[in-house]
Amino acid sequence: MEKTLIKNKALFLNIGSIHSTLTKKNFFSYSLSKSALAGLTNALAVEFLGKISFNIIELGPMKTSMLEKNLKEKKITKKFIYRQPTKSIVEPSSIASLIKSLIKSKDLYITGMRMNISGGYTSLLNDE
Repeated sequence: MEKTLIKNKALFLNIGSIHSTLTKKNFFSYSLSKSALAGLTNALAVEFLGKISFNIIELGPMKTSMLEKNLKEKKITKKFIYRQPTKSIVEPSSIASLIKSLIKSKDLYITGMRMNISGGYTSLLNDE
């Protein structure tokens, strides 16, 4: 199996979360699993350097039915969107386009990369 993956310039792209490094109360299990996935991605990238590519995208808020339901239940949809640096929440189709581009490239140089896709959410100090 390993030889086939190497021959075909395999690319593994793990879907993580910003909760691997930035989390909140009651997210212990989720945060821990995302941190472990990021560590695994990094370790595998080193083990297979130049042979197989391992990367992770760490998503921030994404427009899903789960997020929308949660925001509606808390009655904070407009407030939540307003507090986003981009004043919007990323559409799943945008993430899909990014993933497609990475997969099509088959570039083994791009490995061990942690891509923060948060629309600036993790870059902006919000101490209000």
